[in-house]
Amino acid sequence: MSTSGASLALKRRGSPSHHSTSLPSVAGRCAIKPRGAGEFNLLAYMFCIRTMTIDDYEEVIALMKRTPGVTFRDADSRENTARYLLRNPGLSFIAISEGNVVGCIMSGHDGRRGYLQHLVVQLEHRRQGIANALVESCLSALEKLGIKKSHIDVLSENEAGISYWESQGWKLRTDIRRYSFVRSGGKNV
Repeated sequence: MSTSGASLALKRRGSPSHHSTSLPSVAGRCAIKPRGAGEFNLLAYMFCIRTMTIDDYEEVIALMKRTPGVTFRDADSRENTARYLLRNPGLSFIAISEGNVVGCIMSGHDGRRGYLQHLVVQLEHRRQGIANALVESCLSALEKLGIKKSHIDVLSENEAGISYWESQGWKLRTDIRRYSFVRSGGKNV
């Protein structure tokens, strides 16, 4: 179930007249997964997706740093992240559960292709649809800009990441090689 309104109404099976329960929503889309037999475990399964802002930087970076398979480079500084978000407005998202950032993804484009990066979901919040919701938020926002093809770079040793992207139908490109050139700064630029 998802919504983009200011509140979320739930119908609980077995309650008198199926009364609705309104839940406050973080600006964005919320998802609630049923626990079973019409019951909802809101604290364990509710998450909201909203656009990332620079105010989310500290929580996002902390999440990235404690997640295996994700690198943190000098390019991920607050200043560089602010510039990236400004250059690509409305294309990066966070997932919030119980008031905490539990997932993030950043994306941008070059006018023709989209580029997704830093898809991260906190280990104990995986397998709840958060990654899929984050990716879909990016792809939908990119598509509204006319971007229909996107790429993601995944570190070779990130087996969980490789497995996720392949399970979602993303194809490994074997026809190209990506080269990088560091003009100035260290190898961690």
